[in-house]
Amino acid sequence: GTSNGISRFDGRVWRQWRSTGETSLGSIQAMAADRYGNIWVSKIDPPMLFRFDQEEWKSLGGPDPNCYAPPMDYPGQQRPLYASCQSSLIEDSLGEVWMASTDKGLWRLGRTGTFSRFVPPPPLTIPDSLRVLREDHEGNLWVGTAEQGVLRINRERTSGQVLSSGLVGTRVHAFFQDSQQKMWVGTDAGFGKALWASRDR
Repeated sequence: GTSNGISRFDGRVWRQWRSTGETSLGSIQAMAADRYGNIWVSKIDPPMLFRFDQEEWKSLGGPDPNCYAPPMDYPGQQRPLYASCQSSLIEDSLGEVWMASTDKGLWRLGRTGTFSRFVPPPPLTIPDSLRVLREDHEGNLWVGTAEQGVLRINRERTSGQVLSSGLVGTRVHAFFQDSQQKMWVGTDAGFGKALWASRDR
């Protein structure tokens, strides 16, 4: 994903997609592949979400030119999901597609083919502004937030915990799990390796 669409390398040459045939792709924010071969693509300026089945593109919403506008720019209104920027897309080991939004929290693709906002059981809450998602080797979902560090949601998606104590920064940009199953977290103030394993011991 680039600032001017999508490129795919087949081992010899690049193929380019600068539009879906109807809409310019422009600047790509996030991409993910699911187990059925679909490619999920989030773009900005204006924000839109697409699914590509290797033959045709399907638009799943947009546009809204005020992607980065703070919520107070919408007095008395609920911004629709696709008026948000999608900062991260992943498919988990259960085959569910997850989407992190820059201003509307965490979303999950249901069996009906539509996204719904994920609300975890109390007392865990998920902030509106998220940056990155990662599933670990046990199926736990790691959520990197814009200001509140890291959340970890268990495989069953029935509980979770905040794992931010000791992080070098609270704005999370990247996750990486090493061969010892430790999670590395990249933040706005540097990176660190989590001292906790994925499984509580």
